[in-house]
Amino acid sequence: MQTTTLTLIVAALVLALIGLAVYSRRSAEKARATGYNLGYDDAESSNADLARYQAAEILRLQNQLATNRAEQSQQVDAIMQDCDARIAIYAARALSAEDITTLQVANKQLALAAETYSNFKLHDQTRFAATVHGRLEHLIARLKEAHGSSNALELAEQAQPNGKSWLVYGPEGCGKTRNARAIANALGLTDILDDWQPGMPAPTTKTLVLTNSTGPFEPFSRRLLSFEQAMSLVASKQGAAA
Repeated sequence: MQTTTLTLIVAALVLALIGLAVYSRRSAEKARATGYNLGYDDAESSNADLARYQAAEILRLQNQLATNRAEQSQQVDAIMQDCDARIAIYAARALSAEDITTLQVANKQLALAAETYSNFKLHDQTRFAATVHGRLEHLIARLKEAHGSSNALELAEQAQPNGKSWLVYGPEGCGKTRNARAIANALGLTDILDDWQPGMPAPTTKTLVLTNSTGPFEPFSRRLLSFEQAMSLVASKQGAAA
């Protein structure tokens, strides 16, 4: 009887130990699973925070880039407005070749600045300097053209009767031949040479020389007018005589 009771007690203890082992194992597995889930959730949360930060940083940089571009555009516009104002000042007074030379020197410095910015990989500053350089170059070209036209017309206004020959150029069919006599009279010339081409001999005095060539116009350097300038001179002389 005692043996049977002892056997039952031992069996109960064994079963209890087995149950405890199973419970412990299941508890450990559950703890590992819970820990994994918590770690995964933490990692996922961290990644989400990083993604949100990176998205915000990208948006900030995009906004900064847009702001910088707007500021540079305003700077370019301000410089061009200043250039236009200076051109207006030049246009209101007699423009000298020295003025144009000064602008050319300044524009060369802009070209040098653009090259320097490019060497330092400062792309926005390079584009800015190059843009201003290009625009100023066009302004200088217009100034040189206006300066040359003004000088030529002023010289034509002072032309002496039967003085040195003048050349008038313009495309074929523009009216040079039809208006040749009026132009010659305005310049104080008696003779007319039509259809002249560079390289052909030309009288040095008393002659209006007409050409449809686009140049160069050797030996003419100062005494040459476009057809439009010549007709402007004719209108001026006729108005003065009326």
